[in-house]
Amino acid sequence: IGNPVYHIAMLYALALCGLRSASLEGTGWPDRAGPRPLLILSDREKLEPNSQGPIRRVDPRWFKSDEGKAVDYEALLHRPGFEDPEEVFRLIYSSGTTGRPKCVGLSNRTLETRISHAALQAPGRSGTGAILNTMGFSTIIGTMMPFHAPGNGSMLCREQARRDHFP
Repeated sequence: IGNPVYHIAMLYALALCGLRSASLEGTGWPDRAGPRPLLILSDREKLEPNSQGPIRRVDPRWFKSDEGKAVDYEALLHRPGFEDPEEVFRLIYSSGTTGRPKCVGLSNRTLETRISHAALQAPGRSGTGAILNTMGFSTIIGTMMPFHAPGNGSMLCREQARRDHFP
């Protein structure tokens, strides 16, 4: 999903619903890196069927909300999510030192630990305004920052990705 706000909203929604997710931007297709997706969500105009699985087109209607209606945060907190903190909720793609994408599972506990370490390494950054993240959502930092920034009282800023950078 090209719009970073929609991409982050989808990341949160899937996690709250207890559905494992991955972002494929810049990683090539998962057949070269790890598990095949059960469903691909994309906002691209042209969606061509492929061997990776079914594709569903996402458009702005998926993210429409009633601004006059208050958000029920209590109900969101009661979504099923992932009961076991060791369960993988997100798949991250890393090329490591090989240059070939590899799939790595990220659990809630690992995400918590990484966010805690980041806060300890740079305590002065908490609540300081804005954090610019240029890493893709398919990376560990790209996944970590949407959870890290709001919890530290910071706004997350991202550059809008250009479609011609991705396959």
